[in-house]
Amino acid sequence: MMMQGLRNAGQTWLGKLVITVLFGMLIFSFAIWGIADIFRNYGRSTAATVGSTEIPVDQLRFAYQNELQRLARQSRGAITPQLARQYGLDRALLSRMISEAAMDARVAQLGLGISDDTIAAAIVADPNYKGPDGKFSRTLFDAAIRDANFTEARFIAEQRKVYLRQHLTEGVAGGIAAPVALREAMHRLANETRAVEYLIVPAAKVTAATPDDAALQKFFDERKASFRAPEYRSLNVLALNASSLAKPESVSDDDARKRYEEVKTTRFGTPERRVVRQIRFPTIEEAKAASDKIKGGASFADVMADRKLTDKDVDLGKLSKREMVDVAVAEAAFALAKEAVSEPISGQFGPTLVMVTEIEPENVRPYDQVAAELKQEIARERAQAQISAAHDKIEDQRASAKPLAEVASGMGLQVLTIDAVDPQGQGRDGKAVTNLPEPAALLRAAFASDIGADNEAISTRDGGYVWFEVTKVDPARDRTLQEVRDQVIARFKDDDVARQLADKAAALARRAEGGEALSAIATAESLDAPKTATGLKRDAASGDISRAAAIQIFATPVGKTISAAAANGSDRLVVKITDATVPPFVATTQDATQADERLRTQLAQDVFTTYIAKVQQDIGVTINPEAVQLAIGGETQ
Repeated sequence: MMMQGLRNAGQTWLGKLVITVLFGMLIFSFAIWGIADIFRNYGRSTAATVGSTEIPVDQLRFAYQNELQRLARQSRGAITPQLARQYGLDRALLSRMISEAAMDARVAQLGLGISDDTIAAAIVADPNYKGPDGKFSRTLFDAAIRDANFTEARFIAEQRKVYLRQHLTEGVAGGIAAPVALREAMHRLANETRAVEYLIVPAAKVTAATPDDAALQKFFDERKASFRAPEYRSLNVLALNASSLAKPESVSDDDARKRYEEVKTTRFGTPERRVVRQIRFPTIEEAKAASDKIKGGASFADVMADRKLTDKDVDLGKLSKREMVDVAVAEAAFALAKEAVSEPISGQFGPTLVMVTEIEPENVRPYDQVAAELKQEIARERAQAQISAAHDKIEDQRASAKPLAEVASGMGLQVLTIDAVDPQGQGRDGKAVTNLPEPAALLRAAFASDIGADNEAISTRDGGYVWFEVTKVDPARDRTLQEVRDQVIARFKDDDVARQLADKAAALARRAEGGEALSAIATAESLDAPKTATGLKRDAASGDISRAAAIQIFATPVGKTISAAAANGSDRLVVKITDATVPPFVATTQDATQADERLRTQLAQDVFTTYIAKVQQDIGVTINPEAVQLAIGGETQ
């Protein structure tokens, strides 16, 4: 906001004069009091202290920026500081650095070390630095150093710490094995199945009550938050990509026809195919003799017989010209008439005669039908090279405080005006706004911005950019009953049906618990006959059985009857658990081995986490929230 105001002020002579005076006073104040006091705390600031080890602000800032860049490369999009804090990146990074410092302190206490030869051998053997040939790749190693923004010496020093931490981890938790009782319990949880008999109690069995005004108002007042209007924002959006810059009318027919000839059979139809037979000869003289014999009245089959060749020896099958390996043979074969035999060919694999026995014509859409598509495609390809220059031009104009509409007009682009959109990308009608470019990133940035803010361009996955302006903010608010009366009535009726149905199903379950058979209950209540389900898994839906019902079934003893939600979300079930089966635990099976390894890894992580927490408690950890905030540029929790 302040920078935008200074930018606007700088467009007039009076504004330039005011800014000059302000900056002159600022410089004068530096001359009197000195600049050192302003930045004095930077050099001494410590984000955290772990024992006698300090984590400086600069080190935390450096690590934080590296992590942001790494995530941006992985997601191929901008990771804003606000988004990073929302995901807890700042807290996770600080926690990791504190844990690493604690591990380094314990390594020093224990006197652990690693020689230069050992660290070199470990780096060479590290699979992260091996190329496709399985050998150490200096290129990958250098790339890792660049990605970390380290010198080689600094990188190797950090790797030394990493390997020593690994030794400490293995020493503390490397030999942990899962107890047999725990393995068997995990086996039961993973492999137990259950069988049930159940009734479906359909929602049609109950009728929703119609609320009077008082009941409706009470229902609404108790749930007012669920009918609350979200915050809406109005946006101007300018998208710069190959499609927006493309000018298909500038592509000539000659260029489009050239592209058409290159791709017509692969994209717009099928190419001509021919059934080709060929006979290869040791010398060109033998090929010419066979050709003369055919010209004298012999057949291709006669030559095959002379050379003791079968159909399998000479048939190439039905091929397109592009599919034939030997270019010379392909040219000759596709120049022949059906049943004709070629002249001797100096082929790639020796002298050859070919014969075509069948011709399947190409089937291709004509140029006129695809000309527009090809011109658009060529125009987009040409426009791709213009994006960088167009981006710089747009940024220059935005730097002079021009609104997006004016910038777009000067570039021959269109600004997209969004009347209202909420954080989930829906308009006031509750329907998705479908024409948003890069919707997830755009909405995150737009709702973190404000009216008049100078927003950074959003990079798109196709190499383009998106700029936006927030033109209006409608804050979230409570709606009145009158605004959402129809929705409230529908919700009231849905809730009433669900309540009645749950009560009815619970009453039927109690009857079954009292000894009444489900078949008798079905007859008395005019319900469909009971069904059965076998092989049910814990936490997994199956047929009419919802996931929630499955969880209830596995929490209920065999022989008991429960009421549960049906998979369709509207009906209820009355379910009697009839059987539970657990296959024998065999520790040597592949599944058991994999489960054991996962369990061992989890136990090792838990043990080592507890160990490091105790180390931190022993040596002491102090965090400076102000310094942390200074390092990451935002609030901490």
